[in-house]
Amino acid sequence: MKKSLLFFGFFFIYLVQSFGQCSCSGAFYYLDSDEDGYPDKWQSADAGAAYTDHIDSGCGEGIAGNIIFSCTRPNGKYTTNHVEDCSENDPNVWRTNSW
Repeated sequence: MKKSLLFFGFFFIYLVQSFGQCSCSGAFYYLDSDEDGYPDKWQSADAGAAYTDHIDSGCGEGIAGNIIFSCTRPNGKYTTNHVEDCSENDPNVWRTNSW
């Protein structure tokens, strides 16, 4: 009887530790309005909020500001590049561009 009680105890601990964890690694996706490969302006706090929303939603899409954290690529104009765009009105201007 003690072995079965021990088994159920460990099984319960496993369930508690597994709750809220995702089976996918996920990625951050940043809104890219002009689709030049460089994202719109975003706030670093939004990254943490998007990740927390992802976990809290049972590993669905976590959305905060211009950032989505998801296991799959979201629909729409998103990029995984995190270097901000300097001009959303000109797809040829971005932060790493040199003149």
